[in-house]
Amino acid sequence: MQSISSEWLQFAYWMAGANWMTWRRDYEFEPLDSGIRFSQMPVLANGERYDAFVGNYSLLHGVQGTLRDELRQRLHLNPDFDHAVDAIDGSGIDVLARELRAEFQLKCPRFGFQRSFLSKLAAFARPDVFVAWDEFARKGVARCTGRRRDASYAEYLTSVNGIWDDVKPRILNFLSDKNVPTQRHDTAFPRRVLDVCLMLYGGRWRVELS
Repeated sequence: MQSISSEWLQFAYWMAGANWMTWRRDYEFEPLDSGIRFSQMPVLANGERYDAFVGNYSLLHGVQGTLRDELRQRLHLNPDFDHAVDAIDGSGIDVLARELRAEFQLKCPRFGFQRSFLSKLAAFARPDVFVAWDEFARKGVARCTGRRRDASYAEYLTSVNGIWDDVKPRILNFLSDKNVPTQRHDTAFPRRVLDVCLMLYGGRWRVELS
């Protein structure tokens, strides 16, 4: 990966920080020994918060409101999402995306593979492991690796982790004298900074940084 400029890192730091504070209750939700799992985090437990999530991230295009909430309840009340985020190689996201497509296409023909939707929830649940599947970030990963865009989430996460290994010292050094919004894990917030940098490489916020 090319060297990340200080300007980009500063921008990514503020963007990632604002996003973390907005969704802090989800990023920092901790499952309890009593059996509460990630499927119980606020964004899936609360319908209004879920609606804000879908709207803010521009997700579930072509899926109507009642079906959107049915999807929320499906993930909130069943263990499938927990099983998906247990697979740290990202394969669980691909499996669940296929299962949900087969299930919900019967009700909504436009219901596609919801990798972006599921990966953003996974990044809330385990920000030290998952990075959201985003079109700009995918472009950024392809640009950094010199390869085509990854076809599956598992492939994408492998590519992101390779880039992370390369830039981790630079990002951690940049953040070493900064106030960060969380102490949850050593790499959770730094990987959010990487996520923003990947979107920058993919062309997002081009006008803001011009």
